[in-house]
Amino acid sequence: MRIMALDVGDKTIGVAISDALLLTAQSRPTIQRKDPKSDIEV
Repeated sequence: MRIMALDVGDKTIGVAISDALLLTAQSRPTIQRKDPKSDIEV
């Protein structure tokens, strides 16, 4: 099992994924926010 975390900000959405043992998390590329509808489509 892995866990994905989202950090929703005003301009970007940060993404992190845990390792399989749930000990550490690695950041993934941020998502640039445009409008609420396009945020959901990503």
